[in-house]
Amino acid sequence: MNLNKSILKVDITNDIGADLEDSLDGEQKTASELAGGAAALKQAAIKVPRDLVAKVEEDVKIKDGLAEHEVRKMIKEYLTRAGDFLQHLSAVEQQKATTQGGRVEGLRQAMTLIKKQRDAEQVKLKQMLALAQEQEDATVAGVAVPSETPRTAAEAARAAHGSLADRRTAATTKKTAKKKKTAKKKTKKAKTTATT
Repeated sequence: MNLNKSILKVDITNDIGADLEDSLDGEQKTASELAGGAAALKQAAIKVPRDLVAKVEEDVKIKDGLAEHEVRKMIKEYLTRAGDFLQHLSAVEQQKATTQGGRVEGLRQAMTLIKKQRDAEQVKLKQMLALAQEQEDATVAGVAVPSETPRTAAEAARAAHGSLADRRTAATTKKTAKKKKTAKKKTKKAKTTATT
């Protein structure tokens, strides 16, 4: 686990969660407005024709030779059409409100998923920090801390024997040390023979 990577994941999920929360607020407001509009249109579809038809009965006067009955009948037909149109508008607004409710629910589910991921990453981060603290405490106390186990056989071989470059360097260092030791012996031997 990489500590920086874990911190980055927590930061990213926090940012995404904040953006989703902002979007959710806007979508909820829109859904409420659409639902309110649909309810208002539904009430208007019932009340407008009923109330206006009652007014027609009281207020309509005979004009231009039409019978009072025919005028009332025409007005009632148009008012019924207006009520049907308002009901249609109400149904359209209700469909929009339902669709908007689906968007809101989708954002809620996305926020739940992001929150779960963030919480899981925070747990990992706390575990890594605790492990790092334990290792630091163990190192201070002089206790050898076991290193991370190798993931592949090649890593295990490199850990056990060193890399090829490391082995070559060690061999060269060993040869150089041997030459120096031999040279010292020869110099020492030469000094002892020269003094005698």
